[in-house]
Amino acid sequence: MGKTIIFLLLISSSNLIFSQEIFTEIQGKKIDYFITIEKNLKSELFDTNQNYISLDDSAQPLIYKRKEKNIPDLLVQYFFSKKDSIINEILYEWDVNNFEKKDNNVKPEKFNKALIEKYKTLLKTLNNKYGESKSEGNLDNFKEIDTNKGLKRNDSWSPSDSLEIEMYTTISNYYKKEGFATTNPTHKIRLYVRNIKKKIEPKFDENVISIANQNFENFISKLKQNNISESKLFLSEIVLKNITDNQLIGLQKSINFENKLIPFSRGFQTTLTGETYLMVQYKYNNELNEVPLSIIKVIFDTENKILGIQPLQRNKLSNN
Repeated sequence: MGKTIIFLLLISSSNLIFSQEIFTEIQGKKIDYFITIEKNLKSELFDTNQNYISLDDSAQPLIYKRKEKNIPDLLVQYFFSKKDSIINEILYEWDVNNFEKKDNNVKPEKFNKALIEKYKTLLKTLNNKYGESKSEGNLDNFKEIDTNKGLKRNDSWSPSDSLEIEMYTTISNYYKKEGFATTNPTHKIRLYVRNIKKKIEPKFDENVISIANQNFENFISKLKQNNISESKLFLSEIVLKNITDNQLIGLQKSINFENKLIPFSRGFQTTLTGETYLMVQYKYNNELNEVPLSIIKVIFDTENKILGIQPLQRNKLSNN
């Protein structure tokens, strides 16, 4: 019985050490949760003197350094949302280059074997938790460290629709300088834990569509009355900053006001930045063709105002 208790204690101790080092269950957790963890681990804030430029809601990442033995110190980078502080991704990185930036930085056999052992330990624990990884490469032929190929391995797990884990290592002592091109030794492990956000398919809201249609009808009515000033009341703020009266007059000339415009089809328009807007195509009520000869494509913003408007003829119609 005594041996069994000791054995169980050893297992518990091993799992505790790993759980204090690597966190893979990040869904719904906020940055404050991990700041507390790093403080308890006595980690140091690490400044790379680099600004993170984001095109979305991502905040400046927080980076912590944890001390290691026989391998590079661990840098933990936390990527999170500005709006709600939810963690999007954690990067765990053991990389010589983070602390020693020099050419031909060859490392001894003991160091490289310690880095390989670290990777195998992480791999075993993750495989035990999430099942066998999808893998490429291997770390078996130690002699390849001195070649251009080096030792490389990549492993990945997809435990759920909202979690993705990827780990890879490159270990090489190969150095070559030829003209302006330099190939330097590399000794690193990177482990990414990503919170995959589910794509939410947009749905039609009949009330929203009704308001958008009314705004479009009002816009057309004002143009028909030659009231350019009041027609702008139904345009998005973004459009108002860029459009001119002459452009509205040009649009006015392309519309047949003798016939009423009615909705023909509707859908969604996704921009290059990933934003999705309501899109309605209008046809003239006297149009009898199954595919109208003329349509007006209109995109509405989140306030149901006109974000874009484009008259189209059949031979110019897009697939949208």
